[in-house]
Amino acid sequence: PINYMKEGEIHKLLKKDGKLILSSSNLAMKEYLSIAINKVHSLQILNLTDSEKIQLTGSERDMSDMIYSKPSLISPDFKPLSREEHTKYGFIDVFGHDKEGTLIVVECKRDAADFTAVDQLLRYIKKIKQLKGTKKVKGIIAAPKISANALQMLHDHSCDFVSVNPPKYLEKYDKQQQKLANF
Repeated sequence: PINYMKEGEIHKLLKKDGKLILSSSNLAMKEYLSIAINKVHSLQILNLTDSEKIQLTGSERDMSDMIYSKPSLISPDFKPLSREEHTKYGFIDVFGHDKEGTLIVVECKRDAADFTAVDQLLRYIKKIKQLKGTKKVKGIIAAPKISANALQMLHDHSCDFVSVNPPKYLEKYDKQQQKLANF
């Protein structure tokens, strides 16, 4: 297992009930990790630094860039107008229209979409209807998958789901990455 400890973590080594407990926490992020150590064969404490930055690929922004440059991922007649369209409720990932002039709001999710994604999309649709003075607004969630309940909620509001996987820009590096079993 891999646990990435972000900057600002607090680490403690405690003794409790005859066991060593390695505890790491980040109060701001509400992240906690405790490891009970039953037997110690060797212990080294080192100050490690990592000058590399995390490279997140396949983000929602990457997905919206991909959809904007290849709108056929949404539908053959989808024409994107803007990305990161600002509303009072947040930023619409991709905004456009279809051949009939219906405005399209696309909400991207890099993982499985759920109720919160549908709720977010519905808020954006409501705001666009108010701003543009039209009822011809359709919502689409673009994600690798969606929960059954969220899909039902989406259909109940006459919206659609399109299965889109986030781009994997670093995939070529994954092939060169050593696996744990190789060490």
